[in-house]
Amino acid sequence: MRKIIHEEQWDDYRIVTMFDSALGPIWVSQVLVELKQDPRLGAKFFQWVNAKTGCCLTSESYCILIHILFFARLYFDAHNVLKDLILSRAKLPGNVDLSRTFFKDMIVAGIAPSVFTLNIMIGYMCKERDLEHAVALFEHMKRMGIILDIVTYNSLIDGHGKLGLLDESVSLFEEMKNVGCQPDVITYNSLINCFCKFDGLPRAFHFLNEMKENGLKPNVVTYSTLIDAFCKDGMVQQAIKFFIDMRRVGLVPNEYTYTSLIDANCRVGNLHDALKLVNEMLQAQVELNIVTYTALLDGLCEEGKMDEAEKLFRTALGAGITPNRQLCTALVHGYIKNKELENAMAV
Repeated sequence: MRKIIHEEQWDDYRIVTMFDSALGPIWVSQVLVELKQDPRLGAKFFQWVNAKTGCCLTSESYCILIHILFFARLYFDAHNVLKDLILSRAKLPGNVDLSRTFFKDMIVAGIAPSVFTLNIMIGYMCKERDLEHAVALFEHMKRMGIILDIVTYNSLIDGHGKLGLLDESVSLFEEMKNVGCQPDVITYNSLINCFCKFDGLPRAFHFLNEMKENGLKPNVVTYSTLIDAFCKDGMVQQAIKFFIDMRRVGLVPNEYTYTSLIDANCRVGNLHDALKLVNEMLQAQVELNIVTYTALLDGLCEEGKMDEAEKLFRTALGAGITPNRQLCTALVHGYIKNKELENAMAV
């Protein structure tokens, strides 16, 4: 069997039968231990079992492979296997205490829980909006004496902020500073974003100013977030000032930046400037997305320019855009406003 694996004869019926049996998970762990001197082959074997057999991989098998890869300094591969483990465990029905079972599995496999491994879990939980377990793991890490880093705090600040839990985000922000963990651009961008969405621009500007005072330079995300907030508040001229300043400092606007400005100009009936921005966007080789097309289509329809709206719609289809309800609704409203009911019914 060892020879079959070393020669990577994955189609051999003997190896398939062996790992497709009830004892498959036990064999997997044993083979991985035997392959510890050849971590890349161990990883290949693990992937083969996962993809080609009916064997259900256990947390023990995952942790053994992670341990082998870490020991061989194959950190990127270890990181990916760890993420796969977390995702597979998190998706199990009724798994309400992922962190406790995961700690146990890691310790059994001889892997000491570290801020690196646990940050992956916290990041996943925050993205899944499972803040209850993310915070529980965060507190458990502190009790274990694990020194938390900027990745830990950034995940939690962003996770709370996106749910509108601004007080909690600010509390975590203050805590990270108190323990000597200096906020970075990502930290401030998260705070600026959540305050723009849920509390208005004044508090967002407080964090922008603090960011600059601490010697951190706003990046494309910072500018784009504030430009979008100005646009949504109808403050188009302020948005344009930030747009000009953004380019002055050498930052390149992205599709999100352009789309915010195009949509805002269309909403206030300034189609001329919106189209100028589209041309600039195309010259900069920034692709229009479905939101950009919808904003432009809506602007053209509002002004009764149905021929141009139809042409734009065809351009969107030619660019590979799949029409959604918003895009079609904009065109339908244009036809109705222009009293072209047959065309409206045909959309």
